[in-house]
Parts: sequence; structure tokens; C-alpha cells
Amino acid sequence: MHSRKPFLGLTFCCTGAESTTRNEMMKIIESMGGVQYLDLMTDVQYLIVANRRTQKYQFCVKNRVDMKYLTKDAIFKIHEHWLSGDDDIEKLLEENKLPVFSEMNVCFSRVESSQSQIKHLLGPSFRRANEEQFTEESLFREFTQNGGQAKESLSNHQDCMISAESRGTRYNKAIEWGIPVVHPVWIIDSIIRGAALEFDDYLLTNDTSETYENGCNVWQELFEKANKPVTKEVTRPSLEGPKKLNRGRRTEIWNSIMDHTNYERKGLVTDKTWDEESDSENNEEIEYVKPVETKKRSSLFLGFKFLLVGFTARESDLLSGGIETFQGEITADIGDTTMTHIIVPANKGSETSQLLRAIPSSIRSMITSGDIKVVTEFFIERSIFYKKVVLDRWGQPIKGLIHSSRRFKVSTSGFTGIELLHIEKLTKFLNFEYCESFSEHRDLLILNINLFKESFIKNLPKLFQYPNKDILNCPTYQSGQSSVSLLSAKNKIDAAKKWSIPVVSIAYLWEIFETSQYKSALVVPELNDPQWCIHAPINYIRPKSLIEYIRDMGDTTRSIRDIGESRKEDVVKLPSPRKVRPKQKYGKLMGSVSPSSMRSRIMEVAKSSRSTITMDGEEDDDDDEEETGHGEAAALNCDVTNDEDMSSQVRYDDSESMMNQERLLKKLEQESPREMTATGSSTKRRRTKG
Repeated sequence: MHSRKPFLGLTFCCTGAESTTRNEMMKIIESMGGVQYLDLMTDVQYLIVANRRTQKYQFCVKNRVDMKYLTKDAIFKIHEHWLSGDDDIEKLLEENKLPVFSEMNVCFSRVESSQSQIKHLLGPSFRRANEEQFTEESLFREFTQNGGQAKESLSNHQDCMISAESRGTRYNKAIEWGIPVVHPVWIIDSIIRGAALEFDDYLLTNDTSETYENGCNVWQELFEKANKPVTKEVTRPSLEGPKKLNRGRRTEIWNSIMDHTNYERKGLVTDKTWDEESDSENNEEIEYVKPVETKKRSSLFLGFKFLLVGFTARESDLLSGGIETFQGEITADIGDTTMTHIIVPANKGSETSQLLRAIPSSIRSMITSGDIKVVTEFFIERSIFYKKVVLDRWGQPIKGLIHSSRRFKVSTSGFTGIELLHIEKLTKFLNFEYCESFSEHRDLLILNINLFKESFIKNLPKLFQYPNKDILNCPTYQSGQSSVSLLSAKNKIDAAKKWSIPVVSIAYLWEIFETSQYKSALVVPELNDPQWCIHAPINYIRPKSLIEYIRDMGDTTRSIRDIGESRKEDVVKLPSPRKVRPKQKYGKLMGSVSPSSMRSRIMEVAKSSRSTITMDGEEDDDDDEEETGHGEAAALNCDVTNDEDMSSQVRYDDSESMMNQERLLKKLEQESPREMTATGSSTKRRRTKG
């Protein structure tokens, strides 16, 4: 009985395909009972590879030993077979696996290594090979049987050149054309891995001690999967790399440039060929393809002269090689007045001024006038990636790039291409931890606001009013790069709200740099500014959180221990909003009595009250002056601002009431001398009797 849902329990992910093709595959997979993720999730079992030059593919080859790779047409072919009645899905999946070197075209030149070098390369225990496999015949057979195309001639549309010696006409032309030259051991290791490894980890070097062990991070797991004992401890490359040079893509300052200069050569039509004259040792056929696009790219830096400042020797070599590939010049003279650019390391942004102190004053004046531009390697990377000179804020020195004393976990959503690579680098330069996956343990989510541009312009317009406009212009799709999922970004935002994780635009990361300029420590701005805030939770109680860090930055008197102990009970507190009461409207308030007459009237009333009290027989041994003083004090201490007292004194006045008040005051003035006389007589009589 045929299974109605042959893909039940299977999970897929696609990389490098156009959105239309990807959507068609998703419909087929769902109809067959499977699940296709737009993002690379941990439970993905099959990766459909339409393009190897994507981060998903490279990450899986480097780290996912459990991943199986399918060709770009695998789903469509399996679906056709299933409809025709073939329900042996395991066999169909196996038949449509991606060959290790599928659609790869390389040049073979001097591939055989010396006996001593072969023995040295066989040192690492993961390399299950023998000396016979390093012969030219064996390497050629292994490469072609696994889907690749190999020629002895060199043309500039080939993916790489495989050689064990760094000499010869073909080698020199490959370097000139920007074609990576890799060691033949790349073929052997790729077959062991079951997928084509990155060229960067196998670039040919003159170092005879190089063993090329950094192809991937799962050699030991491959051993265990193959049920073979590990006789020697395998040195697994870390993110920082071994003591030797690690040519991993993410550990080299020039990694991304090498990626983009060496790729995108497939599909070009040969319209011209020519033979290079042979050297004295052998005849080497070289085939040159001269498309218009290649000529334009190769002259990208024509007329530019660069001075490199602050780089290590290895970094300078890599950077210089990339610039010269595009016809740029390199100068080592710090006083060269013909230079056009000075390149400083992006990760030393706060040290830019110190790095330029050795520059002569004449050159510094040219920098001030704009005749010489100071840039970072990001400028070179962005220009090569976009195939045009791109001088924007990304490629300029970031003077506020200071290491954070606290390590926060940062994730992104909606970014792709060179911007994604640069954001990852910048977060690491800040001493933050960049997390490719998003979970409840993250401290911040940075969102590409262009993904929801129409909605944000309507509801959160200030997000697009940040002064540095060019850093906001991050594309959401770039051909040949990993795709951006709108649904995935929405899910991440919903999860961030649920987990009380702040969501901000890239402007927030840039504002950290802007506010930290010329400061001794990193300054982190408030999260709730509408120029970058998309979501800022009010109650944020995660220990050691980014919000708490911002709140505690101004409190330098508290120790780190005190701050840590108080965080458990700290909650962001906001004042309760006051109820707005409508202002009552009154007519004009009339005051018919001047302050002086009001005071005298109060004095008289107080004296009258006092005389009445003493006449009732109360005992009072104080003299007249004291009584008078107490009477005045009693009158002066009356709280005339009391609402209840004032309510009887303020009212609407008309002409009749004003006349009555005047008559009353006159009567009081006339009776006042009599009352004082009566008061004095009664007091004397009381004292005489006493």
C-alpha cells in the first residue's frame, strides 16, 4: 500500500533559490506531509542547495554533521516519481543527493605533492587517505566521479585552480584574475566530509608545515559516525583559530572579499581564447574569457592609491592582494602625497587618532581638506560586493567602537548580504555575543526596518528619521545570498514581546557608537527613543539585562556586587499618570478690600474675640502687652490659604453687595474706639478684684 504522505516526519530547508521556486517546493513538500522551514532550524534534516555560495550551506558544511544535501531539482523529481507510483522515498532521496563537486569547474596544475609533504598531510587522524590518493590520476578520477569538471587549461570563469606548487604561468594568471588556488588535499577532505568545503580553508601557502585541518568543525563526529576509533586527538578549530593562521571565513579580515572576488563566474559564454606563451619548464594552456562584467569589476579601484595603517603583516598581505586584483595601488610611504585613501582596521575605531599620529602634518592637512579619505576595510568589502565604489558611513572609522564591560547576546532579523556580515563583526568588536538563532535567552533583537517599511512609515515614522540615513538602507533581498523571511521576522518580533526582549533598528547600534565617541567607556543610550525603538518592555526583570545595564550606568557609587544583589528585586518603575481634571471656568473675581484694610479688619475681629473671652471669666495672668502680642499672633497665624476659609471670602460681587460692604466697614470703624474702652475697663475691674 502506497503511503499517502511519504514526507511525514521529514524536515527541509532551501538555500539560494528564487522565491517563486522556493514557494513551489514548499507546496509540494507540504502536500507530501513534510515541513519546509524558511530559516535553518536545528531539526532540519535535508538542505536543498540551489547555490553553494550561501551562509546556510557554508554553515552546515562547517558544523552540521547530521545534514543531508539535495540537488535544486530533487523535490520536483521525487514528486514526479511519487505521482507515478514509486513510493520508495529513501531510495529517491538517495538518488537525488547533491554530488560533492556538482557543477564545479576547476583547473588541474602541478597537483602532485612530494613524499615528505604527503606524509605530513596524513598526520591528522581524521584524514582517512593513503599516499596513492595524492597522485594526479587518483585526484582527477575522484573529482570527476563526484560531479566535477576538471581541465588542465585555465580560464577565468573556473571556480578554482588546484595546485601543490605556487609557481608557473597558470598560477600567476590565477592570482591576477582573482581565482583561488587551493591545495589538492581539498579534494580528499571534501569527499571525507561529503560536501565541498570552502576554498578559504585550503588556499595554497608556501608553509610546508601547513596541514589544512580547519576545513570543518566536525571531523571527530564524522569518525564516530563511521564507527572508526580515534587513534589521535583531533585538534578542532575554535572561533579564535589555532596558533597557525586560520583561514576560516569568519576569522580573517579579508574573508568576505575573497568570497566575492572568486565567485559569480558560472554561466559566462566564451567569446575569445588565446594561448599564453609557455615558460621554460612546460607548456601551459590558458583560456581567457573576457566578458564586459569582468572588465568592469577588475578596474574597480583603478586610479586609487591606498596606505594601510595598523594592520598585521598577514592582514596587510590579504588586503593588498584584494585591492591589486581590482587594479588599485598600495603605497608604503606615509608621506606619499599622491595617495587617495588611508585604510585603518575597523575594530580599532577608537584608536584611529593614535594610528594617524605618525602621519606627517602635510598628509593630515590633506585628510582635513578631504583630498585623502580615511576608511576601513569595510569600504573595500562593500565596494567589491556591490561592484561599485561605495563610500558611506559603514566604511568610515567608527571612533565610538569601544569594548563593552558586559557581554550581551544580540540577534538580528531581516538582514542579508554584506550588511549582515558587517553587523555580526561590529557586535563582536563591541564584545557582545552575536547569536545566529533567536531564543528567550537573548538580550536584544536588531530588526531591518525595511522589511516592514510601509507599515512602519505609517505607524512609527520616526524610525526613518535617524540622521545617519545610509546605515538604514539595508536591503532585504540580494541575489545569491540567503533569503529573508517575512514570516520568520514576524515570529521573532512576537517572541521578543512574549519574552520581554527589546526590539530595535540598526540605528540603535549606531547610536552606541555616536554617543561613545571620545569617551573612556562604552555609553549605551536609552532603548525607548522612537528613532530606533520598535518594542521596549516596561517590566524587564532578567538578571544582568541590557536595560538594567543602561539604568545602572549613571550610578558609579555602587559596587558591582551591590548592583548584582539588588537586581533581583529591581523593577523598572514608572509614575502613575495623573487624572486630568477639566479647568472650571468662573466669572471675574472681585476683591473689594485692599490687603491693608483686610489686615486691620482681621486685627479688630481678633481683639474683639479676645475681649469677649476674657469677659467670660477666664483666668489670665499675662499683662496687656503680652495679651496684645498673642492677639496679633493669633490673627497673623491664621491660614488664609486654606480652601475652606477662602471659599467664604471669594464670591461673585455686584454693585449692591459692594455698597453693603462699604457701610459695614464704616460702622466697624465707628464702633472700634468704644469696644477698646470697654475692654480696658473690664480688665481693670478683674485685676482689682483679684
